[in-house]
Amino acid sequence: MTAAGRRPRRVAITLKPSERDALAALAHRAREPEATTAARLLRAALIDHGAALDAAVRQRNAPPAVAEADAGSGAAWLPPSRRAVAIEALRDRYPHELKHLRGDPLADTHIAEQAAALSLWREQIDNGNHADPRMELAFSHELRTFANWLQTNARRHR
Repeated sequence: MTAAGRRPRRVAITLKPSERDALAALAHRAREPEATTAARLLRAALIDHGAALDAAVRQRNAPPAVAEADAGSGAAWLPPSRRAVAIEALRDRYPHELKHLRGDPLADTHIAEQAAALSLWREQIDNGNHADPRMELAFSHELRTFANWLQTNARRHR
C-alpha cells in the first residue's frame, strides 16, 4: 500500500534520556527541529533495511546562505559550519567503509570536501531527489573509491 496522496501521520516513540539527548545534539548541529532530525534518521534506517519509500514528504531546502564567517572557505554548497555535521552523519551511516577517516576530517580540506559531498549526495538520494536507481550504484562506487583512498593514505602515514 502506498502513502501517495495521503497526509503523513504522526508517530510517537519513546526514547531513553540518553537517546533524547543524542537526538537533540544532532538536531542542534544540523540546525533543524528534533522531529525533522528524527524523521530523517528513521527514513535512512528504513531504507537501510530494504524499505521502498515514497519521496520524503518535505524535502530539505538548499543549504542556508553562507554566513560571513564561512565565506571564502571552501565549497559554497556546504559551508564549514555544516560540514562537520554532514561528515559525522556519513561516518555514522557507513562506519566500516569510513573507518580510516581521521578523527578530525576538517583538518584536511580535500578530505573534508569529499566526505561532505558524499554526505550531501546521500541525503539527496534519501530525499528522493534522484529517481534513477543508477545514482545509488554511482554513490556506492564513489563511497568505495573514497574508502579505498582513505585506507591507502592511512597506510602511507603509519
